[in-house]
Amino acid sequence: MASMRAALLQKNKISMSLLRQHPEIVGIGIGYADPQRPDRGGALIVYTHKNIVTAEVNRGLARVLETRMPTRIIQSGLPRPKPAVIVKKRVQLKGRMARQKRKAIPRQVIVPQQRHRPVPGGVSIGHLNTPTSSSLGTGGLVTLRNNQYFLLTNNHVAIQNNTTAPNMYQPGPFEGGAAFNPSDLIGRAALYVPLSTTQVNFMDAAIIGGIPNDDIFNPRYLRPFLTTSGIRWIPIALPGHLNSVPVGLAVYKTGRTSGFTTGTVESINVDQRVGPYPDLGGATILFRGQVIIRGASQPGDSGSVWLASQGNWAAALNFAGGEGTAVATPIATVMNTFQMLVAAPGSIGGKLRAGKINQNRVKGDYSYSLPLTENQRKLIRVVRRK
Repeated sequence: MASMRAALLQKNKISMSLLRQHPEIVGIGIGYADPQRPDRGGALIVYTHKNIVTAEVNRGLARVLETRMPTRIIQSGLPRPKPAVIVKKRVQLKGRMARQKRKAIPRQVIVPQQRHRPVPGGVSIGHLNTPTSSSLGTGGLVTLRNNQYFLLTNNHVAIQNNTTAPNMYQPGPFEGGAAFNPSDLIGRAALYVPLSTTQVNFMDAAIIGGIPNDDIFNPRYLRPFLTTSGIRWIPIALPGHLNSVPVGLAVYKTGRTSGFTTGTVESINVDQRVGPYPDLGGATILFRGQVIIRGASQPGDSGSVWLASQGNWAAALNFAGGEGTAVATPIATVMNTFQMLVAAPGSIGGKLRAGKINQNRVKGDYSYSLPLTENQRKLIRVVRRK
């Protein structure tokens, strides 16, 4: 039996060489050898393309492992960033239909895709690609920085070509087949972390500043509740964010496409390839220090935030998905980078209220995600919008 610490040390020694030398491997992290029995210790969790011969992967691992180490090989496929694209369609009517006004058939729209004012976390946002098409994602979490509200999402949701911040709308343009409404404007990205095709990345993140001001944001998170009259979607206040993400944590998210989904943290401290990124020339890029969640992440769920099922603490920023998995960044990494906290309703003495930081990791417990090192933090560049 291997400890989680031993698994982490082995992972850190071999992950970069494995990812360089074995294109069939797309990610490697640590988790439980048996998710049903955490007492059986830790293991390397290796993610591969689909239809890979696992014996070949095991032989590659044997060549680099210094000691015997339990290993789980999961064919997840290459995770992709998950924006959705909507193209406005023109319908040509002929004959009698062209002379009559067709009776509209109401479309059942997922609640996060509807218009929400003020804007909570967990709803559809997007920008225009062309006058007839849009890129859609999720505004995942309302945060507080320098006594001002911002909406957290991904770089690839709020930034075009890794450099430019377009106008952002809620709901995203053409959502639900509706006509584009300029009055749906809510803001533009204020800060973002550029994505690199040559260096390691630690997050895919941006924060949106409100237009005309940050009162357009609601410091709450949209989620459904079962009531006697049916399901009601209610924006709830969050207590704050977790300082670390443990293996096995039960989580949920509200996303633009999937709506409400649940999941479980499968692995942590993951070094993961993600792609293709269309705005980066179709490049596949490398991320370090991520978490993999066994749960759904569909196109348009990019930018959503996973919360701990127990306590509603913000846990991780979603940005990509594979076969039945979601790739996310520990929320503490994002919060520390942008120097912000979860926003809480109300104010005290003229200052907006912030959520707390849940110092949930016990020192020496390696089943929890680790913070970035000082050298890693120095590699992260935060850019103001252009």
